[in-house]
Amino acid sequence: MESYFLRRGKKDDPKYATYISTYDNMVCLILNASKIKSNPNSILLPTDIFVTFKGCNVLEDYEKIIEDQFKSTKNLEDLLLKFGIKISGKNNKVNTSIVKDILKGWNEILQALAEHIKISNSNNIRLFLTGTSVGGAYSTLFGLILAEGKISNTIPIMKNIKSIHIITFGSLTSFSKTTSDLFNKHIDSGLITLDRIVNQAITTSSNTIQNTHAVIGVATLGLAFFGPNDNIPSFPVGYHHPGYIVDSKDKENQIPYSINNLRKFFGASDSDTNYRDPKTWPFSENINFDNKDYKNELIKEIEKIVNFDIKPYDLLFPQIIGAGENKMSNFISHRGSQYTYATSHAEYLGLFYFGILRIAELQKNPTPKGEIAYFSLCDSGVNIKFIKEFSH
Repeated sequence: MESYFLRRGKKDDPKYATYISTYDNMVCLILNASKIKSNPNSILLPTDIFVTFKGCNVLEDYEKIIEDQFKSTKNLEDLLLKFGIKISGKNNKVNTSIVKDILKGWNEILQALAEHIKISNSNNIRLFLTGTSVGGAYSTLFGLILAEGKISNTIPIMKNIKSIHIITFGSLTSFSKTTSDLFNKHIDSGLITLDRIVNQAITTSSNTIQNTHAVIGVATLGLAFFGPNDNIPSFPVGYHHPGYIVDSKDKENQIPYSINNLRKFFGASDSDTNYRDPKTWPFSENINFDNKDYKNELIKEIEKIVNFDIKPYDLLFPQIIGAGENKMSNFISHRGSQYTYATSHAEYLGLFYFGILRIAELQKNPTPKGEIAYFSLCDSGVNIKFIKEFSH
């Protein structure tokens, strides 16, 4: 329960962030990294830009997930024609409500992104997209559209964007197999990176196994040995997540990437508390994991600990080493806490609360029906503007 007091910003005060919200609860915040306090060990640069999409926290959001199960899919290339954006191939079907929510605020999001690109004043900007739950689906779809707009030169501002890095938490499914394949081509080219994080005690990509253990966790009020497993990323059924998952012989038990999997492979002891323990996390802080050229340096660090040459295992265990170009698993498993067996979807980044929804009447979208909220944040305060939806 929080209260916010907004001060009107000065007219000529430059902004550092933009808040955009539609009446249908699509909310995003765009922020320049130059506003964030620097950390000597961080891979972030002052020219980086962040776009964060809000996840589910009102009942209507969850009703939308259920409704999407029964709606027909739409072709992304057809929906983007009116915006002049070219999408490669045909039959790139997408989750209907996800794409429509994004497109309702598309002009405003692109306007804000152009303003933040100007603030960064660089031709080699890295764009970071992130979100939880439905916000993860928004950020994944947004990244695909931007990548397609860049290679087709139909989104002019993308000429300043060097790469797109997507990190999602408990994201909903949103793509058909064809659309996922299109997305994966951008992973192969290096234009996009994807890290899809899901709270799971049972590290598997199988929807059936995930959902079974989620049911067990709820039915036993959190006493089940296997829980908690977030099953929301399995919905709507029939859609796919983009990215790669390294296959095992058992297709129902594919291998996700996780710190614990890496430890087990190299015979290191498991630890749920200290990822900086030199016995379980031996890597020096100055390794630049954002740069593929540092792969050999990473291998040398591992070899110091395990005392054998791991290069022959490069092709056998790409989910550990990263064989080939961008072939590490994009699916990351993270064990949730014992307190959220029934609501593991509510716990990401160490955050959880009683139930999944906020208390009724406390969640108020500031956007009137038929309008889009466009708030510019600056040091002196906030400049508020509402834009009519029919301006599209």
